[in-house]
Amino acid sequence: MDTALYPALASRPDAAPRASGPSPLPGVQTVSVVAVYRLSESGRKASLLAGGNGRERQQVALDVPVTRLHLVHVDPNGTARLKLKPRFERRAESHRVVRVEESPQYDAPPSTEALLQDAARNHQLDATYQAQGVSQRSTRLETSRTWRDEVAVVFLSDATRRAVTHPSPTPRRCVLPTDRGRLDFDAKRDRGAARDVPLEAYRRFQADLRARRERAQDDVTTFHAVHAEKQRLVQEWTTEHGTDDQRARLTAGVLPLDEAVEAMTAQAFARGGAFARLRARRRHPLAGALARLSTLCRGSGVCRRLGRDHALPQRGDVRAMGADAACESGRARRAGVPARTCALVDSRSESAAPAHRDGVGVHEGGPP
Repeated sequence: MDTALYPALASRPDAAPRASGPSPLPGVQTVSVVAVYRLSESGRKASLLAGGNGRERQQVALDVPVTRLHLVHVDPNGTARLKLKPRFERRAESHRVVRVEESPQYDAPPSTEALLQDAARNHQLDATYQAQGVSQRSTRLETSRTWRDEVAVVFLSDATRRAVTHPSPTPRRCVLPTDRGRLDFDAKRDRGAARDVPLEAYRRFQADLRARRERAQDDVTTFHAVHAEKQRLVQEWTTEHGTDDQRARLTAGVLPLDEAVEAMTAQAFARGGAFARLRARRRHPLAGALARLSTLCRGSGVCRRLGRDHALPQRGDVRAMGADAACESGRARRAGVPARTCALVDSRSESAAPAHRDGVGVHEGGPP
């Protein structure tokens, strides 16, 4: 009957052969479908021995009763295919059903009944796979909802916590930082405690903005008060101690505040008192070089040689020494200490010798 209706298809050399097996019962309506499967190397050898083409991918046509139409898939082009791909397998170690995007493989050309049984088992595993996916999604959603509720409770109970400022919180949405990353909250989508998070985050955000504006206003007020006090002091000092030019510019309002402050500072240092005594304390020009020399020579033997060969006086005066004695140390040369700078204190610094002895610490012997 199929040959009479489709003679061209029957005469094509690559037309799908019909699977071997029992024919459907008489009077039962059937549908012609295509089954696609793969053959292993042993199956390809068996196919050649049976007069087949010996290819890995095999495609056969078979009649399926209407009672088994749930095992058939019809594509948009109207081609009916037996549900063998994708195939579903149950893993023995995890007892989970996995999906494999390949056709089944056989070691010998299967019969029609074997293909129908594999399609029926694949259909059952497909239903199990779908139910397994629904269960996993439900578990993930429940876990996520529980975690969101925990984060919401912690946020609502701790008044010091804040939502991220970018994007800014709104009465409906906000984003909270967590140890797992950023977490979005939506008042219309969430349930339970998570629904109250956006509004509370928005209230805290607005309160922080108000507090920031108040602090900024206080800073501005304090700045103006301090500036006014500075101007008052400058005006009083200029009126009493300023020059005629400074008084004239002060009256005109063009006297810079920095100029008046510098003049007041110069007067404070010029007059007697703590500032004058502090300015009068000058460090001896050779104290820095002697201190560095003492640090470099400590423990290297240079100070001991200096004390033995040149007989350093007790008061700490260091007389002129040769470059061969003072600059033996590689540390002194690497530090850039000149040869003649290693000892340039003469008898003219006798008055400053006690300061050198106490502050510099030149050792006549070995390390202290």
